[in-house]
Amino acid sequence: MKRLVVVAAVVGLIAVGAFILGPSGGGSSNLAAQPTASPTTEDDLLGQWRAVGELEEQLDNAGLSGRSMIVSFSQSDEKFEWESADGCNSVAGRFEVSADDEFSTSPATQTDMHCPSAERDVVTVPEVVEEATQVRLVDGQLRLYKEDSLLATFERLEATATPTTPTLPPTHPGTTATAPRQSESTPIPLSTSSWKPGDAAMAALFKGRIQLSQDGCVYLQGSRGVKFDAIWPADYSADVSADGVLTLRNPAGEPVGHEGTKISVGGGVSEDEGGIPDRTLRLLVCQVSDSAVLYINDELPPL
Repeated sequence: MKRLVVVAAVVGLIAVGAFILGPSGGGSSNLAAQPTASPTTEDDLLGQWRAVGELEEQLDNAGLSGRSMIVSFSQSDEKFEWESADGCNSVAGRFEVSADDEFSTSPATQTDMHCPSAERDVVTVPEVVEEATQVRLVDGQLRLYKEDSLLATFERLEATATPTTPTLPPTHPGTTATAPRQSESTPIPLSTSSWKPGDAAMAALFKGRIQLSQDGCVYLQGSRGVKFDAIWPADYSADVSADGVLTLRNPAGEPVGHEGTKISVGGGVSEDEGGIPDRTLRLLVCQVSDSAVLYINDELPPL
């Protein structure tokens, strides 16, 4: 099992040891003993799944909760991706389900936070996902196996309504598409700082795409799918139109990005050995990642 470790713009390669986790979630631990069902596909896995049974108990005893008990499967540009957290770092990669419910993942990427509290002797959800070689849906539960032995069991979290992929209205000859008017949109919470153009600024260059999580959190997705919580400049705002278009706006109300917009901005990362500092957490109105937070100290140009 290999992971690519992401530190700002630096990407490295590390190896993580293998493991075997005993039966979890009740029922037989042998894949052959499970009732025959229709073949599992990547589409069947899409959504969020929470660990139950033995893995849930082990994680809970180790003080891990929240995102550390959840694995998310999604699709982006015809590629199937998974994401989870190990109690310190966010881990993400691609996955595939082939014939006979065979499950495989590509080398994953992860953030490189050093959290002493995360040095626990416990199998994590990312490790389970990367070790799995087979998958099956049984009575609504997701079961991951390695060589026919059950690794862990997950239950699907209730789906929430998500905005559709943003599209601008079609254009006619001689006209230009524009974002929906703010008066027709619903404001959503946005993490902002007191930084304004002209203030002292961190100038590290960051490139990523503006994204919107299922629970309405605006974040940036960097290279290889790694997610970063973002703290935007002062007086920036965001809203979602009736047809699901996310719009990020500058203090003048001008649109500077939509979901999927690729941006290059100056800024800096807030982190320390204990994780995200409290002074930074107080600025976050929502959170999609347990990794470092990106302060944006740059002015985004209007679209």
